[in-house]
This record gives sequence, structure tokens and C-alpha cells, in this order.
Amino acid sequence: MSQSGRIRLLVLDIDGVITDGTVVCSAEGPEHKRYSFRDVDALFEARRQGLVVALATGENTTWADSIARRLEIDHLVKGAKDKLAAVTALSGQLGIDLAEICYLGDGPRDAPALRVVGLGLAPADASPEASAAAHHTLAASAGQGAVDEAVRLILAAMDSPSDTPPVASGSAMPDAETTIFAIAEDSFAIQRAAVETLAPRIAQAADLIAELLAGGGKLASFGCVGG
Repeated sequence: MSQSGRIRLLVLDIDGVITDGTVVCSAEGPEHKRYSFRDVDALFEARRQGLVVALATGENTTWADSIARRLEIDHLVKGAKDKLAAVTALSGQLGIDLAEICYLGDGPRDAPALRVVGLGLAPADASPEASAAAHHTLAASAGQGAVDEAVRLILAAMDSPSDTPPVASGSAMPDAETTIFAIAEDSFAIQRAAVETLAPRIAQAADLIAELLAGGGKLASFGCVGG
């Protein structure tokens, strides 16, 4: 990562990162893929915060163009079977050093690119090859908040003090990446504490709901998705 500890470019694979990696298709109609509005919102927020966003996909289809238009992303590399070459090309075109790039990928083809960028991230359900090559594996899965989690980590590191002490000589982690890991560890600790506190209450609520439904009752739930 750059000495300033700043990621300037976020490069994303599409299938298995933005989408959940599955396809719904029939003989009568086009393919349908799923993604999370939370991830969509995160990408718009990333650009509002000054982060450049690009897509690099192995597909060379109208779907890739469609998702780029939907997300209002100008930098799209299609037919990128060699993801390292695609990321390197984006680096040259945009004048952004590899050390200032975060790449989020999920498959074996993504592994070489994950190794060379400043920050390589993989979704929770990534392939073993991608997870091994990435600097960090996210808690969220593809199409279910992985992009949102990645953006939050990057923006949090961008907001951290610039005078963060460098890591010791010989360490494999740059200082900004250490900051990201620290943020993630704090988040996991909070989640563990919440689960330990709330688990008995959740179990009690589940028993009450089961009893209600078994007695012929009805359950109404309300929620909000997206923004």
C-alpha cells in the first residue's frame, strides 16, 4: 500500500463479488443475477468520498455493460480472463499505483491480482485460492454485503490519522492494512459480545413464535431494505 496509507482505486470482479455468483435462467427468457442494494449504496458512497471504482470481469456480455450503467461506473474491463493484466492496465490508464489499489475477487483467476495490489480482499465464500492470496477475507459473502464491508474498511482507513506509526521492519502488512485489520477485529469482538448477550433472548423469542404458530396464530414482520 502507498506510504500515505490511502487506497485510491477499488477494482471489483462482478460475478461472485457484486452478484452472489448464481444465475437464474430459463429457456424462454434472459439470465437473472442477484445483488444487494446495500452493496450498490456502498459503491455510490465510495465515489462520493473520492474513491475511484472500476469493474474487471471475465464476461464479455451485455450484462456487464448493464451492471456498469446501473452502478454508474465508467471504468469497465470485459473479457478479463487475466485479472492481473486487467488491474495492471487500469493502474496505467488511471495513473494509480498498484499499491494504491484494492482488488476484491473471489476465484482462482483473481489470486494473482489479489497478491500484487496494496489491499487484496476476498468474500467470505471465495475459493480457497482467492482467500489464500488475499490480505484479508471478509465476513460477508458475495452479493450479500461483501462490497459494503470492503468499502467501509477502506473508508475507515482513509479517515484514520495520517501519522499512524509504520509497522516493524520485515512485517508483511503495511500500516493502513494493519489499521483495517484492527477495525475488523473490533467489529468481530462487538458482534461476538452481542451474540453472547442476545442469544438467550433470541432463543426465547423463537420459542414464543413457534408456540404462536403451532396454536394457529399469525406473525407479522416489518423491515426496510436499501435506502
